[in-house]
Amino acid sequence: GSSQASLISAIMSSEPPSISTLQSMSPPALDHVVRTCLAKDPEVRWQSAHDVLVELKWIAAAGSQAGISTPTVVQRKTRVLLPSVLLAAVSLAFLVLAVAYFRQKPSEMRPLRFSIYPPEKVLFADLNLYGPAVISPDGSRLAFVGFDDSGTSQLWVRPLDVLAAQPLAGTSNVTYPFWSPDSRYLAFFADGKLKKVPANGGPPETLCDAPLGRGGSWGKGLDGGAGSIVFAPDWTGGLSQISATGGHPVTVTALDSSGQQESHRQPEFLPDGRHFLFVAIVATRGQTGKNGIFVGDIRSKPDPKNVRRLMDGNSHVSYAPPGYLLFAGDNNLMVRAFDTSRLEFRGEPFVLVDQVGTAVNRNTSDFSVSASGVLAWRASRSRAVQQLAWFDRSGKHIESLDVPQEYLGFRVSFSPDGSTIALSMTSAAHRKEDIWLLDLVRSSKSRFTFGTGDKSSPVWSQDGRRVAFAVRRQADYGLYSKDLSGAGNEELLLKTAQFSIPTDWSRDGRFILFTQQGPKTADMWVLPLFGDRKPVPVLQTEFNEDDGTFSPNGRWIAYTSDESGRPEIYVRSFTEGGMGIPGKWQISTAGGGLARWGSDGKELFFEALDRKMMTAPVNTGARFAAGIPVVLFDTHEPGAAPYGVRPDGQRFLIIRTLDEGAARPVNICLNWLAGMKK
Repeated sequence: GSSQASLISAIMSSEPPSISTLQSMSPPALDHVVRTCLAKDPEVRWQSAHDVLVELKWIAAAGSQAGISTPTVVQRKTRVLLPSVLLAAVSLAFLVLAVAYFRQKPSEMRPLRFSIYPPEKVLFADLNLYGPAVISPDGSRLAFVGFDDSGTSQLWVRPLDVLAAQPLAGTSNVTYPFWSPDSRYLAFFADGKLKKVPANGGPPETLCDAPLGRGGSWGKGLDGGAGSIVFAPDWTGGLSQISATGGHPVTVTALDSSGQQESHRQPEFLPDGRHFLFVAIVATRGQTGKNGIFVGDIRSKPDPKNVRRLMDGNSHVSYAPPGYLLFAGDNNLMVRAFDTSRLEFRGEPFVLVDQVGTAVNRNTSDFSVSASGVLAWRASRSRAVQQLAWFDRSGKHIESLDVPQEYLGFRVSFSPDGSTIALSMTSAAHRKEDIWLLDLVRSSKSRFTFGTGDKSSPVWSQDGRRVAFAVRRQADYGLYSKDLSGAGNEELLLKTAQFSIPTDWSRDGRFILFTQQGPKTADMWVLPLFGDRKPVPVLQTEFNEDDGTFSPNGRWIAYTSDESGRPEIYVRSFTEGGMGIPGKWQISTAGGGLARWGSDGKELFFEALDRKMMTAPVNTGARFAAGIPVVLFDTHEPGAAPYGVRPDGQRFLIIRTLDEGAARPVNICLNWLAGMKK
């Protein structure tokens, strides 16, 4: 055959030509021997080489009785010819046996395993933020997000039959890539858009808006053509569908409010190009048992009644021929037989791979499987891969603070005197998010919040006596604060209808800025801590506004908005009634986020999209003015690096990613089904 697949097909279905058509001297009875050697059913074949030898001797000795015409030549020539025929027959028989032996090997389809490491000076991107490496449907290529030593992220493609991976130009800031059914294109999210790019290289094409993409799948389509894409355009809401050639996306799933769903994400098409799997997230962090795997139909109207729940689950699910679903469970890669016609399971699941990487917050896992039987996965990390470290304004690493941990969120909040920081961290004992305090003077840390629910995004009061934070407890959202002395319980500041996080506490102690996730976009609000404490909207638009922070004198707010199509830093004025005089100033020039004011109000720090730490000179007096941003240093981090600025503006505390996690290889298994445990 011209390929492994065509060879296997020929072995399974085609009959070989007769020996007599290949060698006219061959006795016809030899055809019987050869065909028995190559019988499709193993029970019909000769059961030993001795049986074949007996038959060959019989053919050599039987003459015309074995199908050889009666000799008409003289006896002397017969005596000369007979040994030659016998020798040819025996040699040919051994050749046939050898061919049969080696042709039987592919039918055994034993699994073959090897590992792929990133190119030199490149790190695999974090699963939680960028998604897993993905194998092409034909099993020939692996695509992954990688960061080079300049801190630039882009999409890389590694053919399995070569030793080098190649980057795809124009794919910076890529997240969650996925393949086209014909393995010719890759789709991905970047800069608030859904895009596609030829897998062999070429200019990317923007398909539509996708502010915070959470996974997609490219189906073959029901009417031919380029197919269709089902994707999660944002971190909340249902799934959308768009033609692979572009156009206007349409909604294909609707949230089930009775089931407290807040997000559908990580879709995966089934082979018919019509049905798709997805993860439904309920509005209760820490209660992942209520999250589920559902199956939908692109021909159905977006209604909760038109989808079916298959099982509980918190991670993406992939289909693999001839009829299996692969998914993560208890940090292992599981497999379960699945009937695509009935859309239901057959049998019980079992472990395929121990300890596969998972990203609970993004509801994905570190594996991918092709239609041709190639499985790719990365093992779960054996240790946390983040560490707090001090850097000066030139980017020099001064020291690291503690042992590696798993940090959450993007806010490292300094106390006003700079002696203590508050941040979100996962408790190893309780596996939930809490606020921890790190004493920089004593080099010690202590847990600050307790009880049920996840606590995140801490901000300090100016007097250093209280910390405000977000609480998410089942479907209950709110802003709370707690006294640093530890006396008293958490105080409820505001109960909110949607998940909300505080982003800053004004220096005069009168206001807390917070971001609230609306039905479609994130909006910026302010909570007065006096009077009736009624929250006031600061910015409510069709775009996402986030991470607002007060200038030291309280006159201005710096924030992040994606109104231009990518995150940028802006500044607006602020009054007690909400926003002040009209007007705004764009600070960043090529994208940015995580704005932080210098304590003297003369600098505004932020992180550019290429992970460089930036500073812009500003005037925060009666009239605002800003200068051109300049680069301080490159964080060299594979992803947004949460950071805090010491009050004197001379040091930066950055949560950096260590190499241990990024260096874990992608494991590849060819013919994974052959090695599946029964």
